[in-house]
Amino acid sequence: MWLKYHVYKIYGAPTVTFEIGDETDRQLIIRLAREAAIAMMESLQGDKDGEVVQTVKEHNDSVRIDVAKTIGPKLAGLEDIENVCIRRGS
Repeated sequence: MWLKYHVYKIYGAPTVTFEIGDETDRQLIIRLAREAAIAMMESLQGDKDGEVVQTVKEHNDSVRIDVAKTIGPKLAGLEDIENVCIRRGS
């Protein structure tokens, strides 16, 4: 709970907790997480007047390589992993 408060207090970013069972199928978790992230980004892509400043696809494309450093190229949507060089720690 403290971390959620800290993130909001320091960065002004609201947080969400989504709990699922320990025995939940991992592939289902991945699909749920992806869909939830897309839905949240769609709600956050507007400026203060509600005008779209960046589409979800544009955002995803701009961060995909960095995300792949953390979760791996396949989960980051880089299907052709043979043509992608990701240096750990850079």
